[in-house]
Amino acid sequence: MKRILPLFLFAILLGCKKGIVESEVKLDTDKLNADNLLSAEQKPLTVPGKAYFFGDSITEGYSGNAVIADNWVNNVSKFVGWDFENLGISGTTMVKNVNGADDPLSMYNRAIAEIPEKTTGDKYLFFAYGMNDVGKNVFDVTTAQFIQDYQYVINNALAKNWNPSDIILLNIYYCKDQGFTLYNVEPPATHFRQITFNQAIKNIALKNEVHFIDIYSFMKDNGADYLISYDGIHPNKNGYAVIARGVIEALRSYK
Repeated sequence: MKRILPLFLFAILLGCKKGIVESEVKLDTDKLNADNLLSAEQKPLTVPGKAYFFGDSITEGYSGNAVIADNWVNNVSKFVGWDFENLGISGTTMVKNVNGADDPLSMYNRAIAEIPEKTTGDKYLFFAYGMNDVGKNVFDVTTAQFIQDYQYVINNALAKNWNPSDIILLNIYYCKDQGFTLYNVEPPATHFRQITFNQAIKNIALKNEVHFIDIYSFMKDNGADYLISYDGIHPNKNGYAVIARGVIEALRSYK
């Protein structure tokens, strides 16, 4: 017994060390991928018109607990020369009801009053929702309800003279699994739940023939964990720069 215990402890320590090394290697690889993307020259792109951005804290521009100027909305708009309105509100969802309560700041409830009537000077209408819908893992925030409420929002946009080709949906950003613990919900959301919501967003875009940007995969391939701030869910400055690159590359294909 005296000989088995040290071997058992040695195995645990060895496993922990291996995990730490693998984590460090992954972070180094993530940093390299992000650095390669961000150091690559970007060809100029001019997109005339005005853009409107609806979303949550990542649209608003939070990194950790502070809004930073170098967020993806500002970066994209500056690069392409847009007049724009950032209509992101921290903590908001797409769905109308969360845990039995009607959220007045949900995109569902904002749709009628806040989606603007399209004018000749307007170019794009962005929607970037789902992170909080996933994180608020309660009985009434389901993929089925998310799809229903998202469709309601798109219907309102179409009724205000926005064409399908004017509307852009981003799926849910890459984050660390630990990020979902910030919502203080038991059980916390999982990576699998995020995947199902991302598939729902893609299906909504296909059904309505609107633009879709798979920003989750773009972040995963170009920095992953290196792009996320200390809270596990909001991007850091590099994360916002990568998101902006992904959006700009998508815009090139729309011209």
